[in-house]
Amino acid sequence: MRYETAIVTGASRGLGRAIGRTLAARGLNVMLAARSEDALAELAGELEREHPGRVAYTVADLGSPDSVEPLFEATRRRFGPADVLVNNAGMGRERALVASTEAEIGETIALNLTGLILCSRAALPDMLERRRGYIVNVGSDLCRYFNPGMAVYTATKFGVLGFSGSLLREVKDEGVRVTTVMPGVIDTGFGDFAAEGSLPPETGLEPDELAEQIAALLETPGHMIVDELMLHPSAQRY
Repeated sequence: MRYETAIVTGASRGLGRAIGRTLAARGLNVMLAARSEDALAELAGELEREHPGRVAYTVADLGSPDSVEPLFEATRRRFGPADVLVNNAGMGRERALVASTEAEIGETIALNLTGLILCSRAALPDMLERRRGYIVNVGSDLCRYFNPGMAVYTATKFGVLGFSGSLLREVKDEGVRVTTVMPGVIDTGFGDFAAEGSLPPETGLEPDELAEQIAALLETPGHMIVDELMLHPSAQRY
């Protein structure tokens, strides 16, 4: 199955930036989405020079429901309907629940889970009509495990796994696939754990290598479905 146009959320840095680069290099039209316009414009400009006419960006805070439909409409105007959606936008805090404010809890849930669900809903009508589509939901190995100090984040990632598995079973007979990607530690500086680019490959997954694994999902033969993809750096203890 040949996919044509991808939306990548959380594309201004880290894994999302790597996914955008990788999909553009594989010949897809790519709409980059994130909150940081400066970082998006820099990345889009770089990729446009390498892949003229195939990369654009939309500034979108996907923790806000009002940002979802404009992102998909901008993609339709520029490239046509998206047949790939990579829900990568997310945030995390390592903080005891009693020290978390209501605003922080709501912000984490809104971006990590609600925004992902709403983006998936916005993508589906075009995918179902064309009987072609792939939704990749980037979760975490905390879709499966528990971690003290990250109860709210972990709850959202369990939610991503449950949502994705159920949605797959709703739409797979209509030509749409859904995969949950569950990485372990990534060398992106996510949260406050380490600066981006500071970890050796055996302790933190390289974003470019992980992006290649995610892009390879689009080449899965039509008679196969990848429900879940979990990857860890070799030295991670889990």
